[in-house]
This record gives sequence, structure tokens and C-alpha cells, in this order.
Amino acid sequence: WVLWLTADSRPFASRGLAIGRATAPSPDGPWTVDPDPVLVPGEEGTWYSKSVGHPSVIRVGDEWWMYFDGFVSDLDAEADRAVGVATSSDGIDWVVAERPVFTSSPDGWDAARVMAPSVIVTDDTYVMTYMSTWRREGQGFLADFGYATSDDGTTWSRGPENPLIKNTGTIGYITSGFGSTVGNELFL
Repeated sequence: WVLWLTADSRPFASRGLAIGRATAPSPDGPWTVDPDPVLVPGEEGTWYSKSVGHPSVIRVGDEWWMYFDGFVSDLDAEADRAVGVATSSDGIDWVVAERPVFTSSPDGWDAARVMAPSVIVTDDTYVMTYMSTWRREGQGFLADFGYATSDDGTTWSRGPENPLIKNTGTIGYITSGFGSTVGNELFL
């Protein structure tokens, strides 16, 4: 069993995240966390130079594909994140695509940022649920959730019903949502 996770290099930091890996002989453990992260922020000037987080890993043929959000700003500014993909033959050494595969829209409900991707494959379609936090409430942002689809896992089209789940402000903060399938139905 393999689990990829977001790890923080310092307690309660808002940036400096890395992606780690843990393995276990069964879902019940015991889990062993690798001593080093498998994905860290890129060099200055890259689209993920400040931080990486929220990994979603799928198997595509003989490769692992990891979707994740990359931070391009140290501040909670608008348009500070994008979703990218990295590939690996062993789940440890990753090659990150030069450009993100999904960015915020020019206008609309997800104009500020896109983050926390969860990707699954149904038949021949990739489905990604993702979070957008564009409305500030107090010290943080309220999160809404939508979806996008792709035929190849790299070119995405937003769902026409977005956002699927909208935070009305009654919930303090939802940090991520994950899609899954049961039979032929997709659930968020």
C-alpha cells in the first residue's frame, strides 16, 4: 500500500509544503513514512516555486501520474495556485510538467485560484474535482468545489454545473474534497 501526502516543513506554516510518501503492508499499517519528500517546490520562477500540496495519484499505463497544486506566491493573494501533473515510473522520483495543466479561469466562480485536485478515471474520461477559494471571510477564504473532465489527463474542460458545492459561510472551512465512483455514478 502506498499513500502520498502533504507534509509541512514547519508547524502551522502556510507555505513550504512538500509531498511525501508512506508505505504499509496493509491499509491497517503499520505505515512507514519515507525520510525524504518525493516532491518539493521547484526552482525560483517555476509555477510551483513556493510550495506543493494536495497530491492525487493515479495509474496511467506503466506510469504513476500525480496531480497537485503548486503555489506561485508567498501570500494568500488571488491567482496564487494552479494544478499541475508529474509523472513517475516508481512513485518516488517525479518529473513535473513545465506548465500547469489547469489554472484559474479569467472570470467566474474559480477566477482566483484552483487547488486540491482529486482525479479519477471513469471509462476513457478523466474527472477532476477541485476547490476554489475566491471569497474572503475573516482571516481565510470560503471554499467552493467544482469539476472538470479530460480525454487525455492534461487538457481539461470545466463542468457546466460548477460550482457543485458552494460554501454559504455556515461552515468554517472545508479544506479539500475528493471524487469517487460507485458503479457508474460519480460522487463528490
